[in-house]
Amino acid sequence: MARTMLVTGATRGVGRALALQLQQTGCRVISVARSLDALPAGVEGLALDLATPDAATRIASWVRTEHPSCAGLINNAAIMVHSLLTEDPQPEQIAREIAINLITPMQLSAQLLPVIAAQEGFICNVTSGLALAPKPDAAAYSASKSGLRAFTRALRDQVRLAALPVQVHEALLPLVDTSLSQGAPAGKMPPKEAARQILAGIRRGEEEIDVGKVRLLRLLLRLAPALAYGIIRRS
Repeated sequence: MARTMLVTGATRGVGRALALQLQQTGCRVISVARSLDALPAGVEGLALDLATPDAATRIASWVRTEHPSCAGLINNAAIMVHSLLTEDPQPEQIAREIAINLITPMQLSAQLLPVIAAQEGFICNVTSGLALAPKPDAAAYSASKSGLRAFTRALRDQVRLAALPVQVHEALLPLVDTSLSQGAPAGKMPPKEAARQILAGIRRGEEEIDVGKVRLLRLLLRLAPALAYGIIRRS
């Protein structure tokens, strides 16, 4: 029987590439999207906005009822708004970014843990190099990814202490050529390559999967942190 994988944000970018590559390995892929028409062929979806307060509960109920053999969760969906809070505080937009990027992934990871443990599967939370070095005009996004990074590390420790058969991964993305990086300078990684590196890291059992230039960012933060933060500020 094909293993079932839940990938959020599978309508475009890295999420779509993940879904397609998982299908190529024989996995059955399910997803959540506001518009199911945008999902890749063969991906079954639940129509839902991830910013909805009870989104995680509704997704978990759907998975337990319709896809109880789900063996993998990749929390990939995210939004990023470039803004200067000194000019516009944007309280509603901040709340939406935190809901989609942090709150729903945390709640969904926790609620699906028993389902995934029953299949001896994995959870992979997709964060960003901005979790290591925040970008000034993406304050809410950077904060949400930093929070998801902390949550993932804590969840991994809880799973280990409880001796649950679940691998907990974090995939840190560099600048990827998606709608989130429109207007950014050249040198962006293709979504297909980012997805390939994420899935390869999961297969290898890596707890923290540094995709592309994130490896270099880590090195710069150790050796020349001021330089690293300067590069992020100018990106």
